[in-house]
Amino acid sequence: MTKTLRMTRPGTRLSAVAASSAALLAFGLAAPAAADPVHGEYNGQADSGPRVHMEGGNTYGTSLFTLELEDGSKLSTYCIDADTDIRTSAQYVEGDWADYPGKGEFAKPGKVHWILQNSHPNVELDELAAESGVDDLNERDAIAGTQAAIWYYSNDTALDTDDRRNSDEVTAVYEYLVEDADELESGGEPNASLSFDPKEASGHAGEIIGEFTVDTNAEEISPQLDGPEGVEIVDLDGNAVDSLADGDTFGLNVPEDAEPGEATVSAQTSAEARTGRLFQGIEDQDFETQTLIVAQSETVEAESSVEVSWEKAPDDDETPPPDDDETPPPEDDKTPPPDEEKPPADDKKPENGDEGDQADDQLPVTGAQLGGLIAAAVVALGGGAAALFLARKRRSAAALDS
Repeated sequence: MTKTLRMTRPGTRLSAVAASSAALLAFGLAAPAAADPVHGEYNGQADSGPRVHMEGGNTYGTSLFTLELEDGSKLSTYCIDADTDIRTSAQYVEGDWADYPGKGEFAKPGKVHWILQNSHPNVELDELAAESGVDDLNERDAIAGTQAAIWYYSNDTALDTDDRRNSDEVTAVYEYLVEDADELESGGEPNASLSFDPKEASGHAGEIIGEFTVDTNAEEISPQLDGPEGVEIVDLDGNAVDSLADGDTFGLNVPEDAEPGEATVSAQTSAEARTGRLFQGIEDQDFETQTLIVAQSETVEAESSVEVSWEKAPDDDETPPPDDDETPPPEDDKTPPPDEEKPPADDKKPENGDEGDQADDQLPVTGAQLGGLIAAAVVALGGGAAALFLARKRRSAAALDS
């Protein structure tokens, strides 16, 4: 016999503003930016559970609805607005929890999120049966008990646990989820995050290029290198690495003989997010349709990459180019210093026995040199004749005076 737990309705309702704020915290602002909204359509597909009988006499059908998105993917969803019917072919758009349009006050969004994480379809039926104390739990009863527990916190309506029309299995699942639900903060969901800083670096072959820092919430990541053979991912001490964690630093070790090139280091990580994304009917429809909350898990991925480039290793034997600010010295047009001038000719007469060797060392007199000698001889003869004439003239003058 299943125990009977008389549930009291939440004692204090949140105001519309407080409810919106709590929803934003609980569901982590799951909606995308308004510039790129996600659209979907309810096409009548659903896995149904039995009807549930609530306190106050209301009776509701229960279902796990299938919402088909524009890209063809399908999401399993529950209703969070018991007082509004769902319409086949209704068009939906992912929205912000601050704009929740349901008729009921969204009193405990954090607890609804806990229910989504800990019940069907995120949890296997046998696990949910063990937690709720049910010997044999089928999918229909799991759907009904889960949906009733969600309405308890979204619409402030409680399952009538004394009504025997509600099966023991449905009641047991409902009581377990409502009683154990925790108020999750900030959605309680792991979001995959990964980034490298900086995004690029450059250098020369023969050195470790870059000092990249890893920022991730993953326990570790496995970086992938796309580059020439011989290039490897290393820590800043030059040790090869094949995994990185948050706060680690790394660079690329490029062989000294590598030609100019480039390489890319990339990595990715993922996290399973049991989502509480909100989908509401688009406003331009002619009818209302109930608001849906995503009940299934999905994988959230994050990736990052860095670009590295390098030039050839500098040649140690190469003379570095002159500084652009220095002016090269002018060409040397000065007369060579005295010790570099041609020594004067030796005008000493050769010693005895050296005349022949001296003569043998002289070159034959030809051409311009011969002409110069003749001119010198003519001048010498003219000078001698003039001297002889003057001498005779002086002797004649002296004879006349005597």
